[in-house]
Amino acid sequence: MQRTRILRPISEGQSVIIKPTTGERLIYRATDVFGSIDRGSFTRCGMTNPGIPTGETSVLIHEMIEDGTYMDIFRDLPGGWEESFVTQDQVIEFCRNSAGWLRTERYATMFLVPKNERRPVDVYHPENSLEVVSVMVIRTILFVTVNHLDYGVEIRGDRHMRIVSPVPEP
Repeated sequence: MQRTRILRPISEGQSVIIKPTTGERLIYRATDVFGSIDRGSFTRCGMTNPGIPTGETSVLIHEMIEDGTYMDIFRDLPGGWEESFVTQDQVIEFCRNSAGWLRTERYATMFLVPKNERRPVDVYHPENSLEVVSVMVIRTILFVTVNHLDYGVEIRGDRHMRIVSPVPEP
């Protein structure tokens, strides 16, 4: 029996690019981009260390169409765990230069981000390596927080939350 797809791509056929980053910018300090930052959540997750530089990255934007937990949602992306994440600096760059793709109306756009960008992803236990960064647009202000990948609450698909991930290598 084939499982139901949770996500549908909404950016196919369009070029959505995150420019190269240095890895120096961290979300919990990016007050020039985010109007409200849940700094405590980033501190508790250990996401306070500089990351790694990245080259230009093509990304896909998906929209939720069915209910699912964070694990269900990110497991539905093309590619494996090690191909599905972006860095903190890339989240900042995306929010700064591709904000038109962010979900509005108080619903989130989500990114899978490593706790420590300098360590490999534990593909057998991705919840040990990866967190979910959520960005919400309320009026013109960006609110950002982070949640554990293994947080078991089911998110409603009818809210059409968005997920940003790298285009997997062929």
